[in-house]
Amino acid sequence: PPARVRVVELPDLPDGGDIVDFRPGVPPERIRAEVEALAAAAAPVEAADAQGGEPEAPGPLPRYVTAAALARAKPRLRPPVVHGLLREGETLNIIAPSKTGKSWLALSLAASVASGRPWLGAFETEPGPVLIIDNELHEETIARRVPQVIEALCLPPDTAELVYVESLRGRLVNLHAMRHYFGAIEPRLFRVVVLDAFYRFLPAGISENDNGALAGLFNAMDAHAARLGCAFVCIHHSTKGSQAAKAVVDVGSGAGAMARAADSHCILRAHEEPGAFVLEAVARSWPPPEALALRWTWPTFTPASDLSPLDLKPERTRRQRAPREEKPPKPTMDVATFAAECVGNGDGVVSATAMGRAVDKGLSQAAAGLLLKRAEAEGYIRRVVSGPCAAHTFVLAEGGGRGIAAPTPGASAPGGCGGAHEPPSPPCLSNVGG
Repeated sequence: PPARVRVVELPDLPDGGDIVDFRPGVPPERIRAEVEALAAAAAPVEAADAQGGEPEAPGPLPRYVTAAALARAKPRLRPPVVHGLLREGETLNIIAPSKTGKSWLALSLAASVASGRPWLGAFETEPGPVLIIDNELHEETIARRVPQVIEALCLPPDTAELVYVESLRGRLVNLHAMRHYFGAIEPRLFRVVVLDAFYRFLPAGISENDNGALAGLFNAMDAHAARLGCAFVCIHHSTKGSQAAKAVVDVGSGAGAMARAADSHCILRAHEEPGAFVLEAVARSWPPPEALALRWTWPTFTPASDLSPLDLKPERTRRQRAPREEKPPKPTMDVATFAAECVGNGDGVVSATAMGRAVDKGLSQAAAGLLLKRAEAEGYIRRVVSGPCAAHTFVLAEGGGRGIAAPTPGASAPGGCGGAHEPPSPPCLSNVGG
């Protein structure tokens, strides 16, 4: 028979809480006894159906209230963390092309929150400790970068005491496997948790184009953010190529669920000026912030008030082929002109000479040969036969060019070598042997 389980709903848990938050301060033995008592009182649930399918997790029980009651219970929005972008319990995506300083941008955000200084001179922050979980950089690199950013931002050196770091380089863990990691962190210890880079937190075999998988990851982040009382920031890359023509929420590699699931989506696009960028964002619980022009001055981005955020780097079009030079039209020649200019009034020319003169005037060899045949057929020139083995020559025909071929002297003479005349007709077959 299929296995049976008992689902226990722990009472008095905070929103997003789990077993870690149940009966804080109570000895484990008492907690275990209470949970067992709750389990004994719970109704059993089939773990799988008769076909051997996976057990279906029980859905939430109804907890709806009227809108008026909700407004009385929640009169204010969640506390801000980064004004204009991010609140407690929310998630923020920071999207930028590869190798454009995303990690430096994340460090500047962390240092700004840790010190309570405005981020990028535009977004006020609420001070508090920050945790950066980095799965791309080695510890030695992080140890050098954090002080460099703090110094470049002219922040007190002791700001580094409020920036906590965890390097997972070489011991990669996917986000679902980190539930125990986040479960071991004391609630409200951190103001912000930064995940850099997001793609390395994907479970093995999961594509960043999988909407369902990404939605599941953001659901997990929401639960961690609710329990910890902090905000999550995900650092991710954009697709290759120009991003100028895309909407803000369409910038970012992978499935669209990433932009939809996050509470705020912040992107960095190239400005038309080299070394400059434009930061734009959309937020769920804030009015849309104004676009901000930035200039990359290692190791930080600084506001560039002299640049217009509207001047994005234009999209590169396919290299256009150089326009072909228009060739002059091929010369043309009518039959009469060919006869007059290429045969002429001389003593006669052979066919090669007449055709050569036409080629010299720009005609092709084939066109010259065709004109020679037409000139003879239409009576503009006539063929001169000097003997059985002599080369034929052509001369202008008197009164020719009226559609009737001029007679060729000697064409009808015995032994003539041919011409424009028709050969003698063969004997009528009906008379042969008649």
